[in-house]
Amino acid sequence: MGEMHCGLAAQHKRPAAFVKACCAVMSGWMEESDFRSGCPIATTMPESAPHPAKLTRVGNDAFDQWIAIMAPIVAADGTSTAKPRTKAQTLISAMERALLLARVRNSRPIMDIAKGDLSSAYRPPDRSYSPLTLRRTGGAV
Repeated sequence: MGEMHCGLAAQHKRPAAFVKACCAVMSGWMEESDFRSGCPIATTMPESAPHPAKLTRVGNDAFDQWIAIMAPIVAADGTSTAKPRTKAQTLISAMERALLLARVRNSRPIMDIAKGDLSSAYRPPDRSYSPLTLRRTGGAV
């Protein structure tokens, strides 16, 4: 997963494009495996953590790597006051939940819905209706 995130981060510098690409790749993996694949960290860690400690450390290191890859991307559009690492962690959580639900339901459309919803959350805000624009145009946009 880390390699996938890293490769997609190199290709997609804006959050919405990155999210769409991640969800598309993950849904492709799921479909190709007949919904048997998934995130190895998310599959293993809930049943193992917090013991053994070494396995927990490996899982945390993987999540930290993903956060480090995604944080600059989610900050790229400057659309949020939230800290980039916090937003990256939230994004990972949302994608992992969608992946789990798609796997359990045997359904690619779940990942497609997540792709649309998550990518739209990272679109730059529409600034055409800002107070400054309205003052300059006398209320006409």
